[in-house]
This record gives sequence, structure tokens and C-alpha cells, in this order.
Amino acid sequence: MRVDVNESKKIVLLWKSTAEADTPVTEEIQEQLDSYRSRKFRIIVMRSGNEDLFEPTLALLLKNRMKKAMEEATAEYKAAKEAV
Repeated sequence: MRVDVNESKKIVLLWKSTAEADTPVTEEIQEQLDSYRSRKFRIIVMRSGNEDLFEPTLALLLKNRMKKAMEEATAEYKAAKEAV
């Protein structure tokens, strides 16, 4: 297990290999995570795997693209409505 901390974004990444995926977090690491959690850091657990990530990544990108397009369309609509 490995812990990476991004202070500026207040994110803690806990990396677990495939072999460690089902292994509980050690007491030492749990204390470290609790310390960051009390400082309002977001704790993210990353687990290695062997699944194909193409389809889930594509779905996520399409969802984000659609969300951005909706936001832009809404902003254009509001701007046009205010111009009248």
C-alpha cells in the first residue's frame, strides 16, 4: 500500500495493488488517514485490477461532455433571454 497526498487539492490517494485489494488497511495507515480526514481531506482508495477500462472511460467522457454542452446551452439561452 502506498499513500500519496496532494496538499493543494486536499486529496489523499491510498493505492492498493491487486494482491492487497482485500487486505485491511494497517493501523499505522489508518491513523494517517484519520489525521487527514479530520483536516477535511478527501480520501480516495485506488485499487489495481485487470478489467478493461475502455467502455467505462468512454461512458464517463460522454457524460461529462453532455453535461458541459447542457451548461453552455443554458448559459446561451439565459444570455439571449436577458438581451431581449
